[in-house]
Amino acid sequence: MPLSNLKAEEAKEATWEAGRGAVIGYIQMSAMIMGGMLEADNRMRMYEQRIRLQNRRLREQAKWERYEQEFLEQKSEK
Repeated sequence: MPLSNLKAEEAKEATWEAGRGAVIGYIQMSAMIMGGMLEADNRMRMYEQRIRLQNRRLREQAKWERYEQEFLEQKSEK
């Protein structure tokens, strides 16, 4: 009988240890998933900002080119 009780105790402890391991593993996975999502969001925002700046530069360049062309046309008319 004592051997049977010992095995039952070991099984009970093993069950609790497995449960703790599962919870810790779940928490770690949740943190990794959250970290991945935050990194993806950060990179997407950086990409959007880079594209906005690029578009702004293109608009400013086009505006400057129009201004130069108008200036040259006015100069040639005189």
